[in-house]
Amino acid sequence: MAEFEANPIYIDPEDYWLSCSNKERDELARLVVQEGHVSDLLFEIAKKEPESYLEGEIVRLFNAIWDSKKFVEQKHIDEIFKDLREKRVL
Repeated sequence: MAEFEANPIYIDPEDYWLSCSNKERDELARLVVQEGHVSDLLFEIAKKEPESYLEGEIVRLFNAIWDSKKFVEQKHIDEIFKDLREKRVL
């Protein structure tokens, strides 16, 4: 019988996730929940429709930040927090 030697291959989870379609991401998310790694409640909250225009804009902002996370730097987040603190929102 032939013997094979294989070296482990490292796959970055984030790179893999970003390469998946929305359907594949939904399936992966379902598998994570089924395996008990995350509560169903988290996904239900994430899928909840905003109840107001303001909530919708906040979700849109968070999604834009998430989609651009490779380009957003800590100084950008710090500036957002600083601005909101100065305006006494936070």
